Amino acid sequence: MIQSSSLRSFLLSALFALPFVAGPLLPASLRAADEKKIEFPAASQHSVVKQRVGLTDVEVDYSRPNKNDREIFGGLVPYGKLWRTGANAVTKIKFSKPVTLGGKEIPAGEYALFTIPTANEWTIIVSKDAKVQSTADYKEENDVARLTATPEPLPKALPQPLISFGIKRACL
Repeated sequence: MIQSSSLRSFLLSALFALPFVAGPLLPASLRAADEKKIEFPAASQHSVVKQRVGLTDVEVDYSRPNKNDREIFGGLVPYGKLWRTGANAVTKIKFSKPVTLGGKEIPAGEYALFTIPTANEWTIIVSKDAKVQSTADYKEENDVARLTATPEPLPKALPQPLISFGIKRACL
């Protein structure tokens, strides 16, 4: 007769060994299904925008914060503090030729964008250290330009949608 503690040990050992014994016996298609990793979307949407402006190619690589009923500026992103200007990572901007922003010439190349938002104006910082990961990595001596911008207020409500062939489309 097997003691209950011996039986428990035997069952635990068998359960532990089962994947190692049964795994190689499974068909390859079943084993491959187990090995697939589930990919989830990023918390905030990533985008890369490329545009030719005059003779210069401009590329912006950023992630915008999802609002999710939160106050973004003055809430999630506090006023008066350095922000990495992006949700999942620092926003990068790349110029194929030298550009002039706010009267400052910026050589061709890739840069990191930081901002210091306030309720009435934003300071936009172009940093030559495009490898920074966060505000903790930011160093003022790497600034190529600092610009001040006054944001335009967003409309309280969007215009009424158009109805065309029974499909509603937003008119922006």
